[in-house]
Amino acid sequence: MEQLRERRLIDSRLPRGYRNKVAMTKFIPWPIEIRFCEPSNATNQTETPPRSGIT
Repeated sequence: MEQLRERRLIDSRLPRGYRNKVAMTKFIPWPIEIRFCEPSNATNQTETPPRSGIT
């Protein structure tokens, strides 16, 4: 993400106002949690397609 931010700062195709705003805004990474789960034979679980925890 920091590399993307740096590229935006020097990209002359982007408006100067936008680049200034990017330069003045502190980057705060979003918390992301990734879990890998395997089916359990003890509970007769089967593989299911991934789904979002957001409903």
